[in-house]
Amino acid sequence: YECPPNPTGTIVLSPGKVGEPYAEHLPPLTCGERESFFVPSPPEGLIFSESGAISGKPLQGGTQEFLVIYESNDGCVVIGTARIDVCPVITLSDLPPMVQGAGYDQTIAVSGIIPPYDVADSGLPAGIVRDGLRIHGTPSSPGPYTFTITVTHPATSCVKSRTYSLTCPKG
Repeated sequence: YECPPNPTGTIVLSPGKVGEPYAEHLPPLTCGERESFFVPSPPEGLIFSESGAISGKPLQGGTQEFLVIYESNDGCVVIGTARIDVCPVITLSDLPPMVQGAGYDQTIAVSGIIPPYDVADSGLPAGIVRDGLRIHGTPSSPGPYTFTITVTHPATSCVKSRTYSLTCPKG
């Protein structure tokens, strides 16, 4: 009997989010009847069982690569690399109220991810436009207004949406 070779690629597991429960199972890599798994340096916050079950809550965002050692009951040992992409906690800053007929010019600050990222909006008040993260213009009718800003980080596919409810008293 000959043991299978070590895998040449990285095992990509389903993505996770910082602080949220994560559950996954490592795929088998040997042909033995029973395998045991060992992860010498697991990503912080995750627990790997001998059966290959992964549980816990990731504590750090970003790409988490780690070594996985598989051993079958027939004595084969296979070593591979696995990866979990973990979305960080992304926050969008607050915005001050708007006043009908008064100029408005604010920039939303994003924390938790590094640019570049894509920005989208929905439901901006009449007279208000968005350029990137800059919200500006002159509201043309009284509020309150509710609109949503969504930031997507293309490198990690992490998404954060925030709904703003801003008062817009008649000026």
